[in-house]
Amino acid sequence: MYRLLVWSSKGGVGKTTSVANLGPALARRGNDVLLVGFDAHQPDLEMTFGIEDDDDVTRIEDLLAGSADPLTATIEIDDPIAPTRSDKPGGSLRLLATSERLLALTADVAATGRFDALDQLLMQLDETADIALIDTTGAVTPLTRMAMFAADGILFCGEPGVYEAKTIARRLDELDELGVEA
Repeated sequence: MYRLLVWSSKGGVGKTTSVANLGPALARRGNDVLLVGFDAHQPDLEMTFGIEDDDDVTRIEDLLAGSADPLTATIEIDDPIAPTRSDKPGGSLRLLATSERLLALTADVAATGRFDALDQLLMQLDETADIALIDTTGAVTPLTRMAMFAADGILFCGEPGVYEAKTIARRLDELDELGVEA
């Protein structure tokens, strides 16, 4: 499974919207897609697909704590916009949800340096998807570092402009300092 982190320098630039639209589009083209909600500050990806905070579903924070089986934790998402074409088989679309409870792991991740925990979790799901799209917060936090280490590539979202270009350059420098190949 190829893992793509959708990232930026701030909120409101289209990270979640990109994941929420790119995922179904890739599934319509026959790919098995795993959407990974990893923005505990604003779990809007989950809301986009009808998963509410009080829904009884296994969340990524449960998996990172080792209290659930990753193979049974993903939620199947129906694509109401474009049903599968009969001349081209569609792929699947699944969601690994999060909630604000993920924030409770921040201090532990920072203290232990377990930045590979999401990578290890997604490795258990490698055979279930062709691509994983990881939605995260724009800030650099221990959780964001965890998402960076799990990613094979990064899609930067931003508005066109000099400030945004400079910010992307800073983000690339930060990745270099962390030893993440960009």
